[in-house]
Amino acid sequence: MGKLQTICLAILLLLNSCGNNVQTEKDEHPEIPDFPEFKDRVFQSKNISTIKITLGKTVRYKEKDYYFKYVIKDDALYIMTFFADTEFPEIVLNDIYTVDLIIITNKDLVKKHIRWSDGDFDINLSVDEDHNVTAGKRKYLIKTNYEKFDEVEELHRDPSETPVDFKTWQSRPQEQVENLDYFHRFSSAIIASDGNITGGANHPWGYQYSPVYLIYYELTYKNKIGLTKINYERMNAPLFIKLQDEIYYITYEEDYVGIENGFKKYLINKIED
Repeated sequence: MGKLQTICLAILLLLNSCGNNVQTEKDEHPEIPDFPEFKDRVFQSKNISTIKITLGKTVRYKEKDYYFKYVIKDDALYIMTFFADTEFPEIVLNDIYTVDLIIITNKDLVKKHIRWSDGDFDINLSVDEDHNVTAGKRKYLIKTNYEKFDEVEELHRDPSETPVDFKTWQSRPQEQVENLDYFHRFSSAIIASDGNITGGANHPWGYQYSPVYLIYYELTYKNKIGLTKINYERMNAPLFIKLQDEIYYITYEEDYVGIENGFKKYLINKIED
């Protein structure tokens, strides 16, 4: 028996020896639809922009993260995403980056969407008092409606500032959503279990099951109350962003098409009444 087969057999024996003690429950409120829908259509979701990159076979089998940063300034939301075909896209090593900059306002919705390839990229997103936007090493000027930019030679970025990849942000999805003051959890049900191998180093190996929740939420928005639920077995938590009196949310998707091609994308949505 080969080494790989021995390891696989050991893992299977380990999993079989561990019982799943998580007891599942029924959906307490089948009349409440899954997010982004709301009961009685009190609120509706509108997709206002999608940022998508297509992957080739060179990244098919690599663990890739598609990073983003965002800044809120007055009545505008600035979102920058970036991706490079490199093992460590968060570390700038003169790779070719695909960069997207989207500027959103409540009045215009998508005010500007700019995409470029950058071989001299820096992980930076900032907005000054005049609403000029520095993305990477480009400073887009509001007086040109962000059509033109100046090159920034020297950046004074806080070294502790790091970008976010959506998978990391979603690692504690329930807590992220429930920290909002307008999105309240009012009930929950355990609808599945998730098993993970534990241990390593000086700790014994084991296999632990944890509950996966269906959580019911109440959104208080524009003098209305909407009911929805998130099944964390089927979807990850969205990133909610409040821009003055409006609520936006971002979701992340990835998929592979055939053997060689696939895509990653961010969807920017708005909740409307």
